Formats: sequence, C-alpha cells, structure tokens
Amino acid sequence: MRDHEHDVAKHMSTTRIAVIGDSYAAALEVPLDRTFWSLLPKRLAGCGGTVEVLNFGVPAYGTAQEYLLLRDRALRYRPDLVLLVMTLGNDLENNRRSLEPVQERPFEVLEPSGGVRWDDTYRRTLTPGRLAAWRAFGLGVDNSRVLQLLHDARARYLAGQRLPPSLRHLVPPRDTAWAAAWHITEALVAAIDTLARRAGARLLVVSVSSPQQVPPDSGVARRLADSLDVPDLFVAERRLETLGGPTVFRFFRWRRHSRGMRP
Repeated sequence: MRDHEHDVAKHMSTTRIAVIGDSYAAALEVPLDRTFWSLLPKRLAGCGGTVEVLNFGVPAYGTAQEYLLLRDRALRYRPDLVLLVMTLGNDLENNRRSLEPVQERPFEVLEPSGGVRWDDTYRRTLTPGRLAAWRAFGLGVDNSRVLQLLHDARARYLAGQRLPPSLRHLVPPRDTAWAAAWHITEALVAAIDTLARRAGARLLVVSVSSPQQVPPDSGVARRLADSLDVPDLFVAERRLETLGGPTVFRFFRWRRHSRGMRP
C-alpha cells in the first residue's frame, strides 16, 4: 500500500480511518505529504484525540477487490471508520464482467434469480506470463499516448454502446449490462457496509467527481447535461444516496466554482 508503516495494534485513544479505493485513493501523482489522507489527521486534530489514517488504495481496483482488501487486510487494523472512495467513472465498469476490459480480477456476477455470487475463475488463467504481460502493458499505457488511445478504443469496442465509457455513469442505465453493473455495485457497497459494521466500524462513502462533472467553465457541464438529456451530471451520486439512507451513507460531491473547490 502507498502509505507509511502502521502498527497493527491500536491505542485506545486513537481513532483509525481505513481508506479503500482505486487510483484516486492511491494518489500516485501527488506527493505523499499532500495526499488527502495524509492531510486528514491534521484537519481533524481539533475533534479531540488522535486520528490515524491508513491508506489501502490500489490503482485500477474495483469495488469487489476493495471489499476483499477490506476483509483480508484492512480490518486487521481495527478501523473505527471505513472511507470508501468511489470513482463512478470506472467503478461500475470494473464491477461488471462484460464491461471490464481487464478480466484478470474477481467479480460478483448476477444469478438468474437476481442475486449475486462470487466468481474467481480468473485464477485458472492468470499465469505468471499473463501477469507479467499485463503489468508491462499497464506500464506502457502509463507512459504512451498512443497506447492510451488504443486502450480507450478497446474499452469502447468492448462496451459496445453509443455513449463512450467516460460518459456512461452520467446518465441512468440505458441497457441491461449497465443496469446489471449498478445492481452488482449496490450489492458490493452494501456488503462493505455490513462487513464494516460487524467489525465495529462505520462506513463513509465518498464519490469523487470525474473531469466531465467539474469543468472550469460551468457552461460546459450544462451543455453536456443537455446533450445527454439529464437535469445535471450527478445522476449516479443521487442514486448512491438512496442506497442505504442518510443514517448509513453520506456522500460528498465536489464541484469547481470560480473561487476554488467547495463541497
């Protein structure tokens, strides 16, 4: 994990926050001491007691992997609060096998009855050679504009939809695959909440904005919303707000204003 070392044992006067998420939580592009989870202890110092934040963010993780990470690693540190950082611009696709280009990951899949079950068949195909090739491709995409364009084109082809993947979370589900992605994602968030509560922790879900939602010119966002026939670009966040009710989940939406970033 990208963080300082932390003891597993927790002092009684310490409040621990476990952050789980994808590249937004890993924040590899930001100096370690300027990441949001590094700044949290100082910002919360006035609340009384000692606050310790542990970062478990991993780039490219979906909600299923974050659930397993919380279960198998993060809960060992006995957090008081689990901070789930959701990137709806790609989490929904990560959670649906037919929409996700990278198949070498665990999925929850829909049963004919409408329930969900775990599917880890990827383990049978994830050979050392395939894993090395996948890592090499990831390194190439991180450093090549040409590969980034090819990767995006492949994702659009696999999605097979009129809207590009970067915009599909801005509208209500318009096909069965996207509706299923929502169903699975909601089931995973509810499972994370149950897992956290059983361990004595509370869950806070934060939805981080995509670039399309918070352009410097608010008129750009308005025109995009009109072209997509939606009232605004926060359809997905409002759906998440209804998932567990205000007593279980709280969501923060960040919009760019002329005076800076405000919640």
